[in-house]
Amino acid sequence: MKSKKWIIVISVIIIAVIIFAIVMMTKQSNDTISDEDLLYSDSKAVIYYSTTVDNTFNSVAAFVSKDNTVKGYAMDGLELGSSTYSEKTKTILLEDKNSLKFVTDDGIQTAKFDNPEYTATSKGFLSKNNTFYSVNNTGVQEQNGEGYYSTIRYGNKDYTDSQLVDDWIQAVGNNGEDTIYSFVNYVSIKGEDATDNYRLIQSKLNDKKEFETTTIDELTSLNKLKDISIFNDFVYKDGVLYNLLNYKDDNNEVKTDLFVYDLKTKKLDLKPIADYDGAEFGLLNPTENIEMEGDNLYFVEDTGAVHQINMKTQTTKVLYTIDKGTNKDPLLQIKNNKLYLYILKDKAYYLDVLDLQTGKQLTSDKLQGMDEALNLGEGTNPYDLLILE
Repeated sequence: MKSKKWIIVISVIIIAVIIFAIVMMTKQSNDTISDEDLLYSDSKAVIYYSTTVDNTFNSVAAFVSKDNTVKGYAMDGLELGSSTYSEKTKTILLEDKNSLKFVTDDGIQTAKFDNPEYTATSKGFLSKNNTFYSVNNTGVQEQNGEGYYSTIRYGNKDYTDSQLVDDWIQAVGNNGEDTIYSFVNYVSIKGEDATDNYRLIQSKLNDKKEFETTTIDELTSLNKLKDISIFNDFVYKDGVLYNLLNYKDDNNEVKTDLFVYDLKTKKLDLKPIADYDGAEFGLLNPTENIEMEGDNLYFVEDTGAVHQINMKTQTTKVLYTIDKGTNKDPLLQIKNNKLYLYILKDKAYYLDVLDLQTGKQLTSDKLQGMDEALNLGEGTNPYDLLILE
């Protein structure tokens, strides 16, 4: 009788070991997806699941194919990581802690860097030398003395490089050609008093494939404001930078203004949008949320309200309010007069497309394989939606 019990126990152990081995082999297979399996032309969207700065887990890029199936790609964890692409070069850029990854129809090519980054700030593409860039919040660099630093990693599948910028960059935009514009926060100390200051800088790519960083303007008019937060990357159009700025005025009232900076005249205008009676104003998600279409600027408030600001008449209106789904925190991108949403509904993942003006749903595609893709990461959160069209 005892021998039969031992046989049963041993059989259970063997079965458990086999199951464990199968699970591990499957996970290993997923973890080591061939770089040749992910191709630019097969993809219609990339959803970046980012880690937080205080863990060592993977980030995950979920590639959505044109038939709405999903492939996951694990990367070294990067807080606030995201992706971008160039239609010109048919290339997707992925950023992670240790590298830039370039996705083409030849697969993924990885360029590694000596110094890791832990928190991303922005990314983009410049037509000069077909240059992608990734701006990172590097922090205090002891080897370079006191002060706060940011790092620009840049290049393409043929070359990469990096440069330190002696500032804490909080928001970024570019002219699409050769120049990155950055909103900088720095502290000046007089005696025992520390004061927040703000400036606008530019990093221009020269013919030696190096960025030359100079100050455009000291934004002294912002120094009198308190608790400033800038929400998103800049929208650039015809030599003007646009963004949303939240702050408290002299009466401690919360204000949300449209930030308009003319690069030619070096003039900053803050145009009031709304008062929120002490309640903080927020965007639904921090990337790809502000966009210019014609004369109108669009953004989506964290309540789901879709706002339109006409830049000629300065009139503002709420067009409609979106359904935020089960998790109440969808990702979005405004593009080509459409509003794209990555959303969870009834325990299933969808990529929805709405008409930007009316909110009418144009398509709603259920994504297959998202759960399997997310198994490649742990402790990740959806951070960035990239639409390829």
